[in-house]
Amino acid sequence: MLHPVPRTRGVLVSLAFLGLVIVGSAPAQGPAKVGEIVPDFGFTALIRGDGRERLAAFRGQPVLIQTWDRARFGRGVVPRTLKLDAELRGAGLVVVLMQLGETETKDKDDLEAAVLRLFPANDTRFARSGPLPVASTKGLPPYTVLIGVDGKLLAAGRTRDLGNRVEKAARAELAKLKRGWGSHRDLRQARALIFGQDDLAGAHSVVKDLSVSEPDAADLTAVRAELEARVDAWTTRVAWLRSNGLWQRAETDARGLLAATVGTPWAARARALAESFSAPTARTELEQDARLQATLQRLRQHGPSAAVAKKLVALANQGRGTAVARRAERLAGIVRKALEK
Repeated sequence: MLHPVPRTRGVLVSLAFLGLVIVGSAPAQGPAKVGEIVPDFGFTALIRGDGRERLAAFRGQPVLIQTWDRARFGRGVVPRTLKLDAELRGAGLVVVLMQLGETETKDKDDLEAAVLRLFPANDTRFARSGPLPVASTKGLPPYTVLIGVDGKLLAAGRTRDLGNRVEKAARAELAKLKRGWGSHRDLRQARALIFGQDDLAGAHSVVKDLSVSEPDAADLTAVRAELEARVDAWTTRVAWLRSNGLWQRAETDARGLLAATVGTPWAARARALAESFSAPTARTELEQDARLQATLQRLRQHGPSAAVAKKLVALANQGRGTAVARRAERLAGIVRKALEK
């Protein structure tokens, strides 16, 4: 069992240089301690994601937040965290590396450039320091925060003090995705289908005519809402990926939604979304994205270079007016910024 860290009542803490700093009043329930629901918050300048930037958007997946600072402390934890992300992302773990004490990373492009210089071969989520409504802790960073599939705080404290207990707890949460969670057997099965298997049709079949008594009735209402939210989030993710020039990922997700919703009230919406990728403009975006991916593979293998920046500019010029071209142009600027340091 992971033990709670010392708690400071009535404050919202912000991870900053040399520790957690009071930045203002907390939500009504105060900073979460272990076993409590963590109030929703937004990540600051989150990069390498899929459009989800608030904690609530990740409900149903365990979230690991690891702080680091390349200038003073914590850089040693990054390779281990990147390795864990690569190993467990496919199983459902969400990892966010939160950078501390970096005054030069003022926006997403600054942060992307800094990360690209140091860790070009990864696509883990990174964010700048920001407020976290969890119990404060004492001592020098880096810090680790782990939030469970149900939104409850599982661990918060100094990374060195928590040791390997966080990884063990994260793996235990991932096991919940396979077996589900909740107050009733059928509701656990439905959550396993929603979050562990992406089988929204199966989950819909379980809960559509299900009748349970209190206290399970409230959980049934919650599961039905989670199912609806999963469909909406999936659709929103596809739209975000397209608008940000990640068309290959968007098409994969759209076809995944189509397969997941067969025979449900959402099937027609999913079919229309998947078929939209056959339009001429969509095929153009997909072809350009395929060319962009080849350049990004070189970037991941060899790091930022003037040659990669030049290639990205050429791709942007070739596809002028498309979302992929805008992404290529932005990435060219990030690569040039990475080379300036």
